[in-house]
Amino acid sequence: MHKLARYSLSLAELFGTDRVVPVVVFLNRPRRAPESIVLGNEFFDYLRFRYIRCVLPDMPAEHYLESPNIVARLTLPTMRWPPELKLAIYASAIRGLDALEHNPDKRAKYTTFVDIYTCLDNNERMIFEQHYQQEATTMTGFAERFREQGLERGLEQGLERGLREARVATARKLIQKTRLDNASIADVTELPEAEVQALRSESETASQHRA
Repeated sequence: MHKLARYSLSLAELFGTDRVVPVVVFLNRPRRAPESIVLGNEFFDYLRFRYIRCVLPDMPAEHYLESPNIVARLTLPTMRWPPELKLAIYASAIRGLDALEHNPDKRAKYTTFVDIYTCLDNNERMIFEQHYQQEATTMTGFAERFREQGLERGLEQGLERGLREARVATARKLIQKTRLDNASIADVTELPEAEVQALRSESETASQHRA
């Protein structure tokens, strides 16, 4: 609460405005979340700060099934709904994600959020695929994109790691087989000179131990 008050004051000062509306969205019911801060003494209140509380589990999901607000659609599974609406909630969240978010990378990322908070079991997923075929196809596309992103990142990381290992191996050989100084080896291998020095020190220490 105090951090939120400081943040709001900083924004007001930064943008030169007194129009700041702090809103806190709770995905779960908070155990302890005071709604206001009042600083003062027995005579006066010198600072009074409040914020708008948005506790999603207390909000009826059926009111937001066709909402044009992307945040409302994504957080539908965290709102209050009767068990019989579970699949409809999931379908509405997917349709909202498809219609309101045009960035494919964000779609893939938000898919996980919707999936985790809806938490369909295998039987529910089977029924969903039968009754909401279009939404199921859309969700499959999001999931495939998410997997592709993971594979792409893994490939990039693997290539970077392999390239670095090759540079280090080349630097070690140059240290052992040539009389090139650290700056020259760093230039050849594109490693930082400090790292080349560390490799040289390591090589010298290993040679002393062998001797």
